[in-house]
This record gives sequence, structure tokens and C-alpha cells, in this order.
Amino acid sequence: MIQLFRATNFRCLEKVALELGPRFNLISGANASGKTSLLEALAYLGRGKSFRGASTANLIKHGEAEFVLFGEVQRPHGKLAIGLRNSREGLEVRVGGETATGAAALAEALPLQVIDPDVHNLIAGGPELRRRFLDWVAFHVEHEHLITWRRFRRALKQRNAALKAKSPHAAIRGWNADFLELAAQLDE
Repeated sequence: MIQLFRATNFRCLEKVALELGPRFNLISGANASGKTSLLEALAYLGRGKSFRGASTANLIKHGEAEFVLFGEVQRPHGKLAIGLRNSREGLEVRVGGETATGAAALAEALPLQVIDPDVHNLIAGGPELRRRFLDWVAFHVEHEHLITWRRFRRALKQRNAALKAKSPHAAIRGWNADFLELAAQLDE
């Protein structure tokens, strides 16, 4: 559960600091006052990307070079600080005072699910959206899932490339073995 949140130069938010309650928090204000930007910033801290599909350039407040998001998350073993800085040079993530790589570290530290206007596509859209959603849920339940999933995707790509290139059967059998083993682990 996130208890403290700060955002600097994110969209229209120049400098925001919130102490969040343990159960419910109500965000209200006039139209175009930054409510959605605040929610987007909170979600970005947990996902490393915008739920509105915006590019980094569109998230940085006009006239600024970067935005910074910070939060304190209450965990069973104590508080965990998470933060990120994003600019045209790229994303920097820190979790627990240590440099982290990618959005997976953010998702592990601040698990959340954003319900946005496109959520109906989980049902109406193609199977890839449903698979991606299930992978996201599985990652939060079983953290090793992400490592297995990445290895599976690599084996699948290599196997498919070997098949397409009409590689020797021994090479294809090697990738088949990895592919089948990792598929069984994902299925489990």
C-alpha cells in the first residue's frame, strides 16, 4: 500500500505531495485541474509507463527536461522507497535505494491494476491482450513467472527463427526441448 507520493514536473503537475490513507482516498477538483494526471503519475510509478499511451515527451511538464516520481510503500517488513526519473535520455528506476532495471521492479514494489476505458478489450479484443493480462496477474502471484516467461519468449523466437531458416534438425530439437520445458513451467 502506498502511503506517500510525490510528483515533480509530470504533465501539469509542477510539484505535488500526498500522504495517502490506509483504506480509501478521494481525489476531487474542477475539470482540467490535474486529477487524471495525478492518477496517471501514480500508475506510472507502479508500471513505468502511461496508461494513456503517452510518450515521455508528452509526460514532461512543458519547458522542463524531466519528471520525477517518488513513493513510500508499506510492506510487511517496513517501508520501501521507490522512485523514478524520466527524460529524453531514458528511464532511471530506484527501489529501496538501489538502481533497478525496468518496469518489473516497479511492478513488484507497487503492484496495481489500472482499470481504464479500454478494459473491455480484454473480452472484445484478441487473445494476445488476455494472455498479457494473465501474465501480468501471474507475475504478481509468482514472481519467478517473469523470468520463466522471458526465457520462454526467447526460446520461442529462436525456435521459430531456426524453423524459418530451415536449420539442421539438431538445432531445432535443442530449441524444441527448451520451448517444451519452459511451456510446461508456464502452464504449471
